Amino acid sequence: MPTFRLSARRRTGRQGRPFHPLARFFAWYVSSQMVFESAIWILFLQDRGFSLAEIGIAEAGFHLAPVLLEIPSGSFADLVGRRWSLATGSLLVALSSILLWNAHSLPIAVIALFVSGAN
Repeated sequence: MPTFRLSARRRTGRQGRPFHPLARFFAWYVSSQMVFESAIWILFLQDRGFSLAEIGIAEAGFHLAPVLLEIPSGSFADLVGRRWSLATGSLLVALSSILLWNAHSLPIAVIALFVSGAN
């Protein structure tokens, strides 16, 4: 009678140490969520002379981006792959940070937060 043997081989990295397939993604995700400006951007814009109403309008742009871009961003990820989609998102975060740092008018602040919300 044939016997079947189940092998529980663990995947290993280059140095022979076991790793989880999502370990690099988890490390990227944790590091990408440590954005310094997310804690102080309202105070930063107030220091730049924006009123709370103007900051609220810019915040609306931030929340409008996921609503408008959810399906197109999913199509983009399907078209080019997850890795390139995540890289593009990281570039958008960098672009939004640069725009927000240089925001001296309401349209630039709205665009910066819209781009940030698109990630």
